[in-house]
Amino acid sequence: MDTYFFDPVRYNLLYNCSVYTVDDILFLFVVLEILYIPCTLAMYKRLDQSAYKIMFIISLADIPYMIYISGCLGQMFWGIESSSATLLAINRCVEISNPYLGRILFDRRRTWIWLACCLAYGAILGLLNKPILFSSIYMAWFTNPHTDYLPDNIAVYHNYLHVCNNTFVFIFLTALYATFAALIWCKTRKHVSNDVHSANLIKSQRLSFLQCFILSIVHINASGLYIYMQYFSVSTILVNVAMFSWFLAHGIPPIIYLLLNKSIRNDCLRMLTRRKLKDATEIKSVRSSIPHQRILTVTHVTQNIKNP
Repeated sequence: MDTYFFDPVRYNLLYNCSVYTVDDILFLFVVLEILYIPCTLAMYKRLDQSAYKIMFIISLADIPYMIYISGCLGQMFWGIESSSATLLAINRCVEISNPYLGRILFDRRRTWIWLACCLAYGAILGLLNKPILFSSIYMAWFTNPHTDYLPDNIAVYHNYLHVCNNTFVFIFLTALYATFAALIWCKTRKHVSNDVHSANLIKSQRLSFLQCFILSIVHINASGLYIYMQYFSVSTILVNVAMFSWFLAHGIPPIIYLLLNKSIRNDCLRMLTRRKLKDATEIKSVRSSIPHQRILTVTHVTQNIKNP
């Protein structure tokens, strides 16, 4: 994103569309964009309504330059997400192998310091490097904005930090979870069958491992495929698999938490139950007040008849 704001000459060199024949779509583009201007202004005047707030944001997101900005932000959040997933794996391994070291590194506010580092890293990855841009041909994100039109033979668009990030995630998470699995296995071997507390602890650690492992498998798969896609010709099927892996990396956590995390699942059920109880109480309160209102109405009418 720094290129967009601080180096417009380089931005126009890398990301302009002068190499394309746009005569066929230019008229349609001009008409639609001109029509969008008064519509956007009309939406802005009605921002007090939620629907118009959403429609106004959509109108801004439809601006072509927003694709570039969206790519920067998407890359930033991918950096935050992948580094946080790595931090989670480190946290689990350290706290199982050495609880004392785990308290030193992650106790109280120290975890927030680590997460602040993840945020800073994501900002560097997304805002100070070449972005990934959406390709309408493959329906996926690529560093080369001219994918399938102009090959990037001299590596003008290569984002080496993004490649290093995905390579690190691919290798490091694999090694970490192999270590995690070995630690769980060693603890299981030492487990005494008649020790109920120890058995519950082992079960909890296994579930924790399974949650983190599934999350990391999705990240590893998405990272590896996206590295491959940037450098080699790929089939549509492989692109779809990579995109689906990316979707899962951001969307599968709540499913895993609800299925495997008892604490989160119970909290969610309590929230739903409380809401239902609150609604039922409100309905009951309204119903109970209706007869009282009817009595007051009848009394008032009777008094009016007696005192014309």
